[in-house]
Amino acid sequence: MKSTEPRLARSVGAIAVALLLAALVWKLTRDERAYVPGGLAGVRLGSTLQEARAALPGLEGPDGRARTRVFDEPATCTLELGAASKVSSIECVLDDARARAKVLATLRELYGEETETREDTWSWRNRQALLVLSTSPALALRLAVPTGP
Repeated sequence: MKSTEPRLARSVGAIAVALLLAALVWKLTRDERAYVPGGLAGVRLGSTLQEARAALPGLEGPDGRARTRVFDEPATCTLELGAASKVSSIECVLDDARARAKVLATLRELYGEETETREDTWSWRNRQALLVLSTSPALALRLAVPTGP
C-alpha cells in the first residue's frame, strides 16, 4: 500500500498556489471595482462649467472656485477643466485640518477601504475616477479623472 503523504502534500501545495493566485487577481482587479463618487461638493466630473455653476453657487473665475461645505466642514473648492471644457478635477481644501479623522472615517464608511495608502495620503480609484484625501500641506480632497495606471 502506497503512502498518502506525497499525494496530500501535492494537494495542499496546489491549494496554496490557487489561493495565492486568487489573492493576486483580487489585488490587481480591486482598483477597477472600488466605488468612487462621480462628483464632489455637488459638482460631477464631466459637467460643463455652466452646469457646475448651477450646482455650486458662488463659483468664480475661469475654471471655478467657490466656498462651500464638504462633509459639513467649511471648504474652498476649485475646479479644473479638461477636454471640451468639461470638469476634469475638483479639489476641496478644508478649513480645519483637525477634521482629518472625521473625513477619513466618513470616506471609509461611504466608499470602503482605500485602494492605496501612503504617508498622509489615502486614495480610492477605479477606471472612472480617483479620489484622494491628503493632509499635506493642508487637508484636501481631490476627485479627478484618472490619467494613468
